[in-house]
This record gives sequence, structure tokens and C-alpha cells, in this order.
Amino acid sequence: MLRADDLRFRAIANWRTFVFADLVRRYLEFKGFAVLRVMNITDVEDKIIQRVRETKTSLREFTGKYEAAFLDGLKTLACLLPHHLPRATAHIPDGEGRPGWHVECSAMSMKLLGASFDIHLGGEDLIFPHHEDEIAQSEGAGVPSSGKPFVKYWLHGAHLLVEGKKMSKSLGNFFTLCDLAKGFTGREIRYLLLKSHYRESLNFAMEGLPGARTTLARLQWKKEKDLRRLQGKQIQLCFTVRNARLYSFRVADEKTMKLPTPRATTQ
Repeated sequence: MLRADDLRFRAIANWRTFVFADLVRRYLEFKGFAVLRVMNITDVEDKIIQRVRETKTSLREFTGKYEAAFLDGLKTLACLLPHHLPRATAHIPDGEGRPGWHVECSAMSMKLLGASFDIHLGGEDLIFPHHEDEIAQSEGAGVPSSGKPFVKYWLHGAHLLVEGKKMSKSLGNFFTLCDLAKGFTGREIRYLLLKSHYRESLNFAMEGLPGARTTLARLQWKKEKDLRRLQGKQIQLCFTVRNARLYSFRVADEKTMKLPTPRATTQ
């Protein structure tokens, strides 16, 4: 889920969850599952409405720039784009007022994934009240079929710490993806974000990035070495097959021409 007015989404602490979600998708697809991934965009809420009024811009114009920057960040970190990116503004029912954060998430996910789906993923800070409210309102409304839960499996990523502390501008440990991308590749940043188990807090230390670069360089060297060795075996196999075919053709030709075949002799 992305809130389309929040500069924090560019902070490195927020990217851990998105990279983790991409890893889960890639693993499931690797195992042969057909994955349909949905990530909703909250493009309307009180703070957004206030900022739109202050900047005197349209809602879509205001939120669009943040949405575009977020998608660029996903590409930088080599994350596959979700199959669907529904916006809250496209799922608000007619009437007075507007639904709250919890209702909109249930509405969008169930519209695209059905009343009961397999995996719901997010940061551990969303467990309460957001995800618990989603369960209560969806199952309380009786939308899922009898005996089926709203979601089968919940995956919650732990917090990311920077230099052992919660990221904060006042502490001087606030880094954005753009800051880190000036000296390191998205691949290197992604590796460091995935270095620990998703349920464990990750201490993101700046000195860890050079180590990530070194590790990836070693893996790349090993990969290229193995590919060269595999290509060598394939070439050898091609020659073996070619020689076998030539031998078969020669034998067939000799039989057709009724040529004498050599016989073993002894002294």
C-alpha cells in the first residue's frame, strides 16, 4: 500500500517492505505458482486534501508526481511492478462523506482478488489497527464464503533501523533511496535490505553497502565462471553429437556402396 502524498515513501526504511514483497512474488513464481499481485494506492485522505488546497492543484496532479516517483524507485530496486495498482479514488461509493482507510483497502483487494485470497503483506506497524480492522469488517460483513477467511496468510515485515536507531531527521540518520543511489546501485541496496529474515529488525548501516557490493561482485564472478564452464560443456557436447552423426553417415554410406570394411589382424 502506498500513500500518495508522503515523502517518507522515499526513505530507505519504507522500501524494505516493498522489496520483501517482490521477493515473495519472485519465489512463488519460481516454484510454479501463478501470482496475481495487487498494491493499492491511497490517493485521498485528510492530509492529501489539505495539501491539495494549499498548493491549489488538482488531486490527480498532486498525487501523480509521488506515484511516478515511487514507481521509479521500484524499478531502481529491480522490483517487478504489481499487476494492478488500484487507486482509492476509483473505488469510493457515491454518497456523503468518504470511507476510511480500512474500508477502502478491503474494497480494492476483494474486488480484484475475490472475497477470500491467499496472502496479505505489509509492515508490522499495520497489524493494529489496520489489518485487524480489515479482517473484522470483511468477515463481519459476511462477504467471504462460509468457513473461508478474508486472508489465509499474513506476512508482516519487521522495522528497519538505521545505525541501530529508528530513522529520524533529528538524529541525522534519515536517508532516502535517491541519497543512496548516488553512490550505490539499486541492486546493492536491494541486497542489503534483504540481508536478514523479514520478521527480524534490520539494522541498515552505511558501512554495509560496500560489503554488499563486494558480495555481489563475487556472486557475479561465480555466475560468469559457471556459465563459461557450462558453455564449454555444451560446445563439447555439440562436437560429440556432430562426430557421432558423421560416423553414422559414413557407416550408412559404406553399406550402401558395399565397400569392404576393415578387419582386425594379428601378427
